[in-house]
Amino acid sequence: MQAMSRIDIFGDRLCVVTSLLIMGWFLYNVVF
Repeated sequence: MQAMSRIDIFGDRLCVVTSLLIMGWFLYNVVF
């Protein structure tokens, strides 16, 4: 169970980071 929870946490963090990168790239293209 601990391994699964760690994978879930890693997946959530990866999803958040990906979302932030996409938002940053979009804003960068819009502003510049």
